[in-house]
Amino acid sequence: MSRSNTADLPQLTNGTSSAGGDFIDTGKAVVIFHSWVPKSVVNQVTTYFNQPSGATKFEIKTGDGVLDVAEMWKRLAMCHEMETVWKFISTRNPSIELTSNGGLLGKVNRAMASYLENPKLTPADYKTEMKEIAKLSELLARKIKKFDGENGAYTTFPLHSLLNNHQLAQAEIMMRPEVVSGNNVMRGKCWILDYCMPSISTQIEALAKIADSESKQQNMRFKLPRKVKGKNAFRTYFVRIVADYFFCMYADYSPARLSIFCSTALDDVEITPDLIRKLYPLDRDQKSMLATQSE
Repeated sequence: MSRSNTADLPQLTNGTSSAGGDFIDTGKAVVIFHSWVPKSVVNQVTTYFNQPSGATKFEIKTGDGVLDVAEMWKRLAMCHEMETVWKFISTRNPSIELTSNGGLLGKVNRAMASYLENPKLTPADYKTEMKEIAKLSELLARKIKKFDGENGAYTTFPLHSLLNNHQLAQAEIMMRPEVVSGNNVMRGKCWILDYCMPSISTQIEALAKIADSESKQQNMRFKLPRKVKGKNAFRTYFVRIVADYFFCMYADYSPARLSIFCSTALDDVEITPDLIRKLYPLDRDQKSMLATQSE
């Protein structure tokens, strides 16, 4: 059920509005953003407004229609009800750019892309897949470990052999400053990775442990509903992703705040605080963590 209310949106005018804040000229009209909308959100939504009419859309099929991600962020940036949510977000972790990989926009967009790309498995099928990955990973790690020398750089399977040039460049940026910038002789040498990173066999062993753990209890942030093809499957996934982000990054669990964000994003009035509590209930440890944060 739609919750859109055009009266809540800043008016498209010739440049005057009581909303204040930033504005952009779409060529057809001037869109004025409220002053409480974070600058990075305005910038992101501006790119959506400026997309050419024939540009490929980022869309996700939901139970009763199609979600246009660009339109979703426009709603989140322009709906009056979002004022308290954006003001809250602006007070938490201001150093994290909202559009970065660790930011809210980046996280939500990547989670939706993951939903499109990953298989839609029932909990039983997911458990079976994880068990198989764990079993195969353990076998592969044991076989590769036979060829691991005492020094990681002298191995049949060096870590850097798995990376392309772009990935190597990214890895160089992420290395310790004293290694990357302080030693020009080693700078840019791909084999540095073999001294700094765990061996492939060690990483595959870790992969086996993760898969084994997932086969026993799936991580809530990746968990699909039991009815993976049900009408509300994507809504359940979306709510859990957003709620988990707010909990982990903002140390916050406010069903009221989460319901505003999620109902606005998905244009769905049926997303209420009670539904948030049902889809993302806190366990004892999570409640304890929040209590500790508030002390």
